[in-house]
Amino acid sequence: MSRTTFFAVAAGFVSALLYLSILAGSPGALILAYLSSLPLFAAGLSLGVAPLLVAAATGTVVTGIGDEFLSAAMYGGLTAGPVVWIVHLASLSRQGSGTVEWYPAGRLITWLSALASGYFLIAIAAFSALEGGLRGHVERFLTTILEKLSGRPWVELEGVHALMEVWEPLFPALVGVSWIIMLSLNGVLAQGLLVRFGRNLRPSPKMTVLQLPRPLALAFGAALLASLAPSLIGYAGTTISVYIMVPYLLLGLAVVHALVGKLPAAQIVLVIFYVVLVLFGLFGLALISGIGLIEQWFNLRRRCGVVYKGEEE
Repeated sequence: MSRTTFFAVAAGFVSALLYLSILAGSPGALILAYLSSLPLFAAGLSLGVAPLLVAAATGTVVTGIGDEFLSAAMYGGLTAGPVVWIVHLASLSRQGSGTVEWYPAGRLITWLSALASGYFLIAIAAFSALEGGLRGHVERFLTTILEKLSGRPWVELEGVHALMEVWEPLFPALVGVSWIIMLSLNGVLAQGLLVRFGRNLRPSPKMTVLQLPRPLALAFGAALLASLAPSLIGYAGTTISVYIMVPYLLLGLAVVHALVGKLPAAQIVLVIFYVVLVLFGLFGLALISGIGLIEQWFNLRRRCGVVYKGEEE
């Protein structure tokens, strides 16, 4: 076994162990499971796509041995598969005007939102034959969780029925957004570690020059329009709209970083900004996403005097 193959197999094995840690059922184990894509990103971004396929296959097999076929399928479809695709895209490059142009980071995050939307539509189709469809399944799942947490039957729980009406429609959106964010963070963390040790295959993109493909705005508009429709179409449109807002949130943060970077105490201002953003919660996130939408069409960074060589649109 070559050294490259050994590291690929080891990465897949560690990834599977992190994924299977969720079987422990503790909140700490959930955090470890969220990191299951980190070893795969590290393998792919340092060794290439071919060794990554070995790591992904190893992780899928180990997951199946450690639990069951369904867990292996979920690991392969929701963790290994997306990482392979994103790393494949991230490895693409072309010769520009005297420089090498790498696949833009803005398109990578757009792909993650597209994958989340695709998985959500597949889930709608897969659960369509069950009572209540996907929404009915989500409601039963949340009901079971609340019963386990409270130790009481659903009929005895007071005041949670109204809460269920609020959170049940939002649950798929929250799950999808957390999936997009965790894959993104794992990719960024893996790239950062590789750069630190000089093992990266591509340079790290700068957040301040992040741009998104313009067709994403059309997809967002279509999803918003669909969200106004009744029943399942509106449900799907609302959820997909939230997924698409994640790239715009990052674009809005790119605007903030670019503008704050012109200030003398930029780091201190950024720390204060993120503290305020956390305090404002969902309203603050929506506001920054709105800034991202405006930036895509009106180039706020350039209008405010930030000159940079941006990514491809």
